[in-house]
Amino acid sequence: SYIILSRIHLISLKGNSSFFEKDFKFFYLKADEPSYIKNLKLEILSLVASEDNLGDILNELGEYVNEPDVDIAKNAIKALGGIAIRLPKLAKPIVKSLTTFMSLKQEHIINQTVIVFKDILRKSNSELKEILAVLTSSIDFITETEAKSALIWILGEFGEQIDESPYILETFINQFSTYTAEQDLEIKQILLSTAVVLFLKRPPEVIQSLGKLLANILNEEKEDIDLKDRAAFYYRIMQTNINDLKKVLDVSNKPQETFLEEQAINDERLLLEFNTLSVIYNKPPAKYIKSFEHFAMLRNKELLAEKKQAEEAANVVDVTEGANNQQGTENQQQQPDQVGDLLDLDSIPVSNPVVGGDILDINFGQSDVQQVTSDQLSDFFELSPENFQSQWMQLAESASIARSLNTTEFQVSDMEQFFTQNKFYCIASGEADNEMKFFFYSKHLPKNSLVLIEIQITRESKILQVTVKSSDEELGPYISKYIIDMYSSVNLLQLY
Repeated sequence: SYIILSRIHLISLKGNSSFFEKDFKFFYLKADEPSYIKNLKLEILSLVASEDNLGDILNELGEYVNEPDVDIAKNAIKALGGIAIRLPKLAKPIVKSLTTFMSLKQEHIINQTVIVFKDILRKSNSELKEILAVLTSSIDFITETEAKSALIWILGEFGEQIDESPYILETFINQFSTYTAEQDLEIKQILLSTAVVLFLKRPPEVIQSLGKLLANILNEEKEDIDLKDRAAFYYRIMQTNINDLKKVLDVSNKPQETFLEEQAINDERLLLEFNTLSVIYNKPPAKYIKSFEHFAMLRNKELLAEKKQAEEAANVVDVTEGANNQQGTENQQQQPDQVGDLLDLDSIPVSNPVVGGDILDINFGQSDVQQVTSDQLSDFFELSPENFQSQWMQLAESASIARSLNTTEFQVSDMEQFFTQNKFYCIASGEADNEMKFFFYSKHLPKNSLVLIEIQITRESKILQVTVKSSDEELGPYISKYIIDMYSSVNLLQLY
């Protein structure tokens, strides 16, 4: 059943849902079905809904919202939102049903409904009045991170039409110190951009809250470096010309015609593999079948371990042969230590910027921010593939960042040359399924630190993924920023 439903889902997703519109009742949920079948059926119902069957599907999904199974209830609301986004002309009755769910005063229902409201408003604001009428009265029930982010986004985009928006936003800003560094990073990011957008619309009411938010971000030593960069960027541009900030941030409330998640990047490839497991996994074979290189790397790791065990065993035998052999054993043991010395790096604490200020009642002084420059990297540094692999396995990830590129119209060799010019040396590279992957290494001279980098570039989505490992973990974020600046310097990076 799941195998057949997966293929129906893929066909419908590619715009051929009309084949199943008359048989929509086949996709109604049954009480004895497992949850993964039910969730897939809900997605299909969202895709096969049309003007002819909307009434029946709307009533059926409304029943599922009251299900004791929280996931089924939330996915039913999500399915309703999907119909409203796909068929904007039929959004009015759907929004009316969603607003009635808000009166149920159940947290999981209200949280998911707010998320759906945000997506509907991104597509069209024709139902804005009905949504705003119920939104502010349910704020106390909004507890999930994604739902809070959705509410904050709505406050920024439509703040001029919500009288209480500056004061609701101030409540979130006052809670900033309670947000954790990792779990609530999404809230912090949307809170910063929303505060700036709302400041441009209602300056007198937001200026004090915005100043407090910027101070919280820039004065926190352990704050996310990307978040700090954004806050510093907004601050500097507000210092120079506020009109430039308006050009950077689009505050026109223009609806989005197409969402990135609607583009279904891999679906064409999946259709070519219709009779394979790719449809079940929703990914091409290269994503779930391990490559030869993967097993080669595992085998090399085993060989290194076997070699190390053999050397240790040989050393034990040599010790029993006398003082002369023991001296030879010590010399033999020094050989791997020399490699270790090459990579033995002193950890130097990173000085964090402290904000003092002169804008928005904050004292922003000169901050001693550590950064990586080209002259800090080694002009010539060699690392064998074996040592690279060993260090890559041992070192923890110290930074990871993703960005959108303007273009991917370049070859693997072009990227290798680009990084070599910036003193990063390629140890391995290749391209498969429109995805380029590179491994680079370098040495940071001031800290005597080994730096290992993985670069992944997806041609279709134009996404750049940078992963940094370093023997000095505190160096990682600055290396990633240096790489992003490299791309920016040649106009390959999209501005946000």
